[in-house]
Amino acid sequence: MCVFSAAPQIVGGSLATLGQFPWYGLLRVYDGVTGDSAGMCGSSLISSTWALTAGHCVPWEIATKKFDLIVDFGTIVHYPTSTGSATRTVTPYRHEEFVSSSAYNDIALLKLESAVTFTDHIKAIALPSASVSTDPGTTVTVSGFGWVSDITQLTSNDLKYATILIIPNENCTAEYKNADKPFEPANMICARAPLNDQAHCEGDSGGALVLNAASSSATQIGIVSYAGVTCIGTSSVYTRVTSYTTWISKTMAQVDRTTTTAKTTTTKKIITKKTTTKKTTPTRRPSVPKCSTGYYKYMKTCCSPAPKDLVPSIRGYKTCANSNGFVAFNIFDLNNIQDVKTNIIDISNAQKLLKVVSKEGSFVSCFLNGNGVYVAGEIDTGALTTLLTKNQDVNGPWINIIAGAVSNCTDIISLYSIPSQVTYNKVTFDVRGYLMVQCVLFSTIEACPKRVTGSSCSKDYTLFDNCKGYFFMA
Repeated sequence: MCVFSAAPQIVGGSLATLGQFPWYGLLRVYDGVTGDSAGMCGSSLISSTWALTAGHCVPWEIATKKFDLIVDFGTIVHYPTSTGSATRTVTPYRHEEFVSSSAYNDIALLKLESAVTFTDHIKAIALPSASVSTDPGTTVTVSGFGWVSDITQLTSNDLKYATILIIPNENCTAEYKNADKPFEPANMICARAPLNDQAHCEGDSGGALVLNAASSSATQIGIVSYAGVTCIGTSSVYTRVTSYTTWISKTMAQVDRTTTTAKTTTTKKIITKKTTTKKTTPTRRPSVPKCSTGYYKYMKTCCSPAPKDLVPSIRGYKTCANSNGFVAFNIFDLNNIQDVKTNIIDISNAQKLLKVVSKEGSFVSCFLNGNGVYVAGEIDTGALTTLLTKNQDVNGPWINIIAGAVSNCTDIISLYSIPSQVTYNKVTFDVRGYLMVQCVLFSTIEACPKRVTGSSCSKDYTLFDNCKGYFFMA
C-alpha cells in the first residue's frame, strides 16, 4: 500500500519503547503475483514458530490466489525496522468458521517459516487460562502502527499503544445492537478509554489486547477485531482468546505434526537417492506498485462530495520560475522515487529527492513563501492550512480533512532531519514545504468520504490502494 494502510493504528495513546511489547509482530500482506501491498495488520508471537492474528487479516482468496505474508518481530519502527528485528514469511491458518460480515470467529494462526530466537526485544506472550479475569474496569493495553486519526487516516511510523478499560458486556451489546457486526459476549471482549482519548484504529487489527502488559505475567486476552464508525468515541471489540485456546492448541499440534511427517518423508527420500539435492528458493521481494499519479481530476469524478483543487488558479504564477504550478500542487508523484529493491520512498535523502522534485519543489517553496507560509524559516501550519483550504466548500468535509492532514503530516515530516535549505541546479529552496503538500495531497485523496462506483473510479482507486503503505515508509 504508500505510507497509509488497511485494516484497525492507535489514535491518541503513547509511543512504545524497544522491548516494551516484545511479542508484537507487524504483519504485511502482498499480492503474490504482482507484489503489490494488500494490507497491514498486527499479530502476536505466542511461541518461537507461531503467531496469532485476526481472521480478517488473512485475504479471503488465500485458497485460490497466492499471497505473501511477512511479519516483522522486535521492531518499534515501521521503516527502517529496529536493529535486531527478525523478519519471517508465514503461512496462515484462519478459523474454519470465520464469518467476515459479523466478525464471528475472527482469529487466525500464523506458522513461521523458521523459528525466531528470543531476545530482550523478541519474546512470546502467554495465552490465558480459562479463569483469567476480564471483569469490567480491568486495565488492558493494545498496541499497533495503525491510523493516528479518524480524519486523515495516516498510519504511524512508530509503534504506539493505548491503555483502556474493559467495559460491561451489556453496554457493548446495546451499542452494537443494530450494527452489521453485533457484539457477542461469549466470543468477544469490549473496551474503551475512560476519556475517549485513545483507541485502536485501522491498521491495528490482529494486534494483542494484553492484561498486565508491563509485568512478566503479561497475558493476551483479546485480538483487535473491529470498532464503530469512528475509532475515538466508540467502544472497541476484541476476539476473546479464552474461547479459542482449544482451537489454537489443536490447530498448532495438527500442523506441526503434519509438517514433521512431511520433513521426515523428504529426508528419507534424500538419503535413499543420495544424489538428490534440494535448492532453497529465495524469498520473493515484492515489486514496486504502479501507483496512481494523484491528479485531483480523479477526485472530481470518483469521490462524493468531491474536493476542489488544493491550490487553484496558479498556472503561470509569475513570481516563481515555473509555468506549471497547478500540477505541482495537484499531483502526487513521490512514487517516482520509490526504490525498486525495497519499495521505499526515502524522504531522509534530500539529494535523491531533488533529482525528481527540484522543479516542483522549488515552485511550491517559492509559492508558499510568497503566501506567508514560512515564518522565521519554519512552516506556519496555520497559514498553510488556510492556504490549502480556502478553495474548499465551507459546507463540505474537506476543510477539516485537510486541516487534520496538515497536522499529521507535520508530525511525520518532523521525524526526519530534512534541511531547511537545499540547492539543486543552482536553485535553493526548502524541500519541506513540497513534502508537506505531497503528504496532504495523498492524505486528502485517501480520505475520500465516499468512493463513487464505476469502472474508471474503481481502476483509479485500486492504484491508490496498491500504493498505500509505501509513502514515506515500507
